[in-house]
Amino acid sequence: MEGKKTVLITGSSTGIGRASALRLEKEGFQVFAGVRKSSDGDALKNASSGSLIPVILDVTKLESIAKAVETVSEKTNGELYGLMNNAGISAGLTVELTPISVLRDVLEVNVIGFFAVTRAFLPLLRKSIGRIVNTASVSGLTALPGMSVYASSKYAVEAISESMRVDLRPFGISVSVLEPGVIATGIWKKATAKAVDIISNANPEIFKLYAPLILFYKNNIEKQKYLPPEAVADRVYHAFTAKKPKYHYVVGNDAKFLAFIESLPERIRDWIIYKSMYKEADLTQAWSGKERRAEARHTVNLPCVIRGLLNGKQTHEKAWVMGLGRQGMYVEAKDPLDEGTEMSAEIKARRINSTFLAIGKVIRRTAKGMAIRFAEPVPSEVEMILTAKRN
Repeated sequence: MEGKKTVLITGSSTGIGRASALRLEKEGFQVFAGVRKSSDGDALKNASSGSLIPVILDVTKLESIAKAVETVSEKTNGELYGLMNNAGISAGLTVELTPISVLRDVLEVNVIGFFAVTRAFLPLLRKSIGRIVNTASVSGLTALPGMSVYASSKYAVEAISESMRVDLRPFGISVSVLEPGVIATGIWKKATAKAVDIISNANPEIFKLYAPLILFYKNNIEKQKYLPPEAVADRVYHAFTAKKPKYHYVVGNDAKFLAFIESLPERIRDWIIYKSMYKEADLTQAWSGKERRAEARHTVNLPCVIRGLLNGKQTHEKAWVMGLGRQGMYVEAKDPLDEGTEMSAEIKARRINSTFLAIGKVIRRTAKGMAIRFAEPVPSEVEMILTAKRN
């Protein structure tokens, strides 16, 4: 083991933890893989090249944490180069539907367990001037509807990491945070099972109030494109090997977009998220018949655009913003299939602010205006909907 950098990873049995353990071992690290079951440890060791060492570690039990510290200390002469806090669970729905016991369970693993493991291993990390990598989530940057329990735990991981980063700076210990979007791990299947259990025990009348939101998540999980956990493992490797590791690693287009949405003014942020989730809302009421010109060949459906951005899709659909002033924004929709055609429609939005630019990428600027690239193909005969109002 001499000459190898040693790393402990909690929650290594599946997903991001497993992928990171195998990647780091492949790159020459001595990996201690924290698992709760010996069978999971055996499976992980069989998938490795043979040097990986499984360690039984339940982050919710102080005696298990102490035993893991003892095991690692004996094999490393009391030093540890890297700690990756990855163990975590997801559960909960809206505040009104979620039992207090579910909140306690999530905080016990995601926050208290993470805190306890870090506290226990800090003497070993300080001795080696090591590094800490904490798995948070994009839910630690933005709390979506129905995600208050999970998001609160990941916001806590962000807060503790930020404070600890300066706490440990005098000792040369770096702290990085992973902020992945939707990753192909077992956490989604487990979270779905817990959601079904919550719903089955919920008051039917209360459940009906939140059924549209729950249906949105159900459909989204089924259609979602997941990044492989190896994409996160690449960032973990960078965090443990780079001369200057990043403070934050936002992983995935969905995570990057949601992080951007969170940077917008809160009223705009809330409006975008609400309209993209509650699709049954009638967004066309802000327009009169005259403004909804029938001759428009291609126009923009805002929820469609946002869903496309959330899914990381791209297209060649463009619109030309002719002017932006106090009275509103003039937009011309252009047929993406014929770059040589004239603009096919002009629609005046009475009161539009920067929300429009938030949902598309500016691809060209001139003295006249800006060309915008939208997130997904825009259906023909669908009206342009730009209803963001100044607040």
